[in-house]
Amino acid sequence: MPSTPKISKETLLKKALDILEREGYEAVTIKRLAQETGCSTQPISWQFGGMEKLREALGDYALAEALRVTEADADGTAMERFARSGERYLELAINRPRLFCFVYLGGSGKRISGGLTDLTLCGHDETLLGAIAQEAGISPEDAGRLVETMVIYNHGMACMIAAGLVRESRETAFRMLRRAGAAFLISLGVSRERAHALSGVEEDA
Repeated sequence: MPSTPKISKETLLKKALDILEREGYEAVTIKRLAQETGCSTQPISWQFGGMEKLREALGDYALAEALRVTEADADGTAMERFARSGERYLELAINRPRLFCFVYLGGSGKRISGGLTDLTLCGHDETLLGAIAQEAGISPEDAGRLVETMVIYNHGMACMIAAGLVRESRETAFRMLRRAGAAFLISLGVSRERAHALSGVEEDA
């Protein structure tokens, strides 16, 4: 019976994610991970059973990390919580673009498996939609359209930032997101003043 490896699977996955974020997904190999951790390839192969299983485990680990850093806390109104989740999604693209691309642009094969529905509804349940509808004075159906539209807009902007096509500061990206939210609320019949207040848009912006 093989002895227990001295390097834990958690440590190996953290190192693998570090390599991915520094050098890209193609740099993550058992040999490279062994060099990074100062061990032979044998305990790594024993832990994961080969490169394919290592990649699968890294996909799960990266997804969990992305969800951890983008999860909004429970404080504030529903609109505030929804806005924070969008801002943290943008921050992930700005601060950790390789992790963002790996998880949300198909590199891991773990995230957007359900297409548009998965992308727009993940993390946003009926309770949140009902609260947004009540706060904005719109129908639950319009609240669903608001969430769908803003998630698509947010995802598109985050993809362009992560890919290096758009180079915006954190503050500018957040301001663009808030303005888009206000504009869509106005299109749903919410007054300009109310839409700006709900979205956190400065009146003189």
